[in-house]
Amino acid sequence: MDVVDIMKESMRDVFADEFGQIDFRRGRGVSKSKQVTVFMKALHNRARQRESALFSTQELYQVGTFARLS
Repeated sequence: MDVVDIMKESMRDVFADEFGQIDFRRGRGVSKSKQVTVFMKALHNRARQRESALFSTQELYQVGTFARLS
């Protein structure tokens, strides 16, 4: 079961778009520049929601994990 869970998570990392939607046409993964763009958009959205652009290291990690960039 652990292997199945790891495979599922790996497939989500490769095939999920920046909104978390699965798109199997994305079979080549995400380029580093696209990852940076997605991460920056996620940070911008989070900063706007909480009305602050200051983030702790833990918050940056959480945003990166959410955006599937870590």
